[in-house]
Amino acid sequence: REANDSYQDFMINDIYPAIGADVIFNSSITSDQWDDVSIVRYPNGAVFIDQVLADLEVQEKMKNHRAGIQDAIILATKLIHQDDIPGQLKTIQAAHNIPLSPPTENDDDPSFFSIELIDYNSNDNVVS
Repeated sequence: REANDSYQDFMINDIYPAIGADVIFNSSITSDQWDDVSIVRYPNGAVFIDQVLADLEVQEKMKNHRAGIQDAIILATKLIHQDDIPGQLKTIQAAHNIPLSPPTENDDDPSFFSIELIDYNSNDNVVS
């Protein structure tokens, strides 16, 4: 868990603000299988690939992050514009204040949510 906390602090305080990503939700959860869940809105796929995955400091921090994880699921979902939401879902969106994708100039590379579920190792190994 310490490895993940260090990684998340780095991402939330240094990387996300620099690339225009927003943390929508980040919390420990009570579940038989999962320990944490986080939801991050990235401005587009190119930013995620070029400025997150390709960043050497992020790669180094990921080593410790991965060492403390037994299992994880990462889902990427395309945001939809409010005009494309069916009527009943608009009511749910409004009631829960779910962010919508603003119209973009580049519909070929829209913003998206990354949803990550994490199950930590019980011994929380850390790579040095």
